[in-house]
Parts: sequence; structure tokens; C-alpha cells
Amino acid sequence: LVMFVLIPLILFGISSLFTQNSLGFTILGALLVGIIVFGLAYYMFWWKCRGGATKCNDCFERRQAKQVVMRTLADDMDYMKAKIDALSVHTGLPDDDDADIEDGEQEALLAKKVQTDMQETAIPSPSAPVYSYASSGEPQSEDEMTA
Repeated sequence: LVMFVLIPLILFGISSLFTQNSLGFTILGALLVGIIVFGLAYYMFWWKCRGGATKCNDCFERRQAKQVVMRTLADDMDYMKAKIDALSVHTGLPDDDDADIEDGEQEALLAKKVQTDMQETAIPSPSAPVYSYASSGEPQSEDEMTA
């Protein structure tokens, strides 16, 4: 798409700027040609002298590794599940006990646990300092207020 549509349209647009018989369009065309030449020169400098080829190669290798991982993920998951099952049989671990609990009971147990966790975190510890603001706007601890 870029090679056969966008680049020819850009080149056609720049060439049409030179054929308008107007000084402004000719200068604009020359400016655009200069920008394109400068951009290509910098790209070549980056590719050759700044390690652009190595960076591109590393990027392609990372993409390839991700693609291989995503392609083999299902097989790896099946292998890991089989390995975990074999280990649980070998160690004598019981199966999941959650299968015995009905859906409503499990939701009630989870809600109760969340509520107790929230209550425990809302209770301040007795050793925590208590601060209040004095009339000057600066925080004072309880010890400073009694003194």
C-alpha cells in the first residue's frame, strides 16, 4: 500500500508543484525535496553508523520469539496441566474442595471474607499517631496538643 500508492502520490504531488509555473509552488517543491533528501540521508546515517541494522534485527527477533510463544501456548498449557496433575497424584494432594460448595454458598463466603478484610483494614492500630490541625494550619500530634 505504501510502496505502490502513497509514495507515487507524494512524488506526483511534488512534481506537480514544479509544473505550476508559480514561484511559490516551485519553492515549496524544492523545500519538500530538500526535506525528503535530508530524511533519507539521516536514515542512511542511522542505519549504518548508529546501529539501526542491529536494532531492527533485535526487534524482529523479539517479535519472532513472541510469535512462537503465542503459537505454542496451548500445547504448553496442556503440558503444564498434565505435569501439575501428576505432581498432585504423586504427593497425594486432594482435588479441589471448591467443587463441593454450591455457587450461592461460595459467593456468600467470598462476600463475608471481603467484608471482614475491609473492616480489619479500617481499624487503626493503637500505636498509630493521631494528628489534628492547629489554628496555624500545621498538623500536631496528640502528644504536642496535651503539652
